[in-house]
Amino acid sequence: MDSYHNFIDWLKRFECGRQLQSLLEATVPEGEETVFLKTDRDNNMPIVFLAHNQSFIVNGTINFFNENPDVQFTVRKISDITQKNIQMMTISHGEITAFSRFKDVQLELTFQDGSQLLLNKVDFGIHNNSFITTVQSLLKC
Repeated sequence: MDSYHNFIDWLKRFECGRQLQSLLEATVPEGEETVFLKTDRDNNMPIVFLAHNQSFIVNGTINFFNENPDVQFTVRKISDITQKNIQMMTISHGEITAFSRFKDVQLELTFQDGSQLLLNKVDFGIHNNSFITTVQSLLKC
C-alpha cells in the first residue's frame, strides 16, 4: 500500500474500510492527492496515515485488527497552517563525514486553532522515501 490508490483499494475489502474510504474520499478524492504516507502494518499496532491535496490534510489511525477495532482521523485546511517547524537530528555513523545523513527528521505543523500535527520519520521507517516527499510537499503549502 505505497500509494493512496492502493490504500483506498485495501480499504474497500472490508465493510468498515468502505465506511472510512467514503469519508476520506469526500475530503481527498482518489487521484487528487498530492502526497500519501502511511506506516506499515505491524502486529497489533495501528496503521498511521496522512494524505493531502491542495485544500486539506487528513491524518489518522486505523486499528482494524485488534479486540476493539477503531478508526480516528482529523481533517484540517491547508490554509489554516500558521507555522512549520522542522528538526533534523541523530547523525548516522556517530560523526559527521561526507556521507553522513540525518536519521531522524521531524515536522511539526501548527494550525490557527493551536492544534499541532507532528510527523516523525522514525515512526514511518527511516528508509521510507515517501516521508521526505511528504515533508517537502507540506513545506511548500
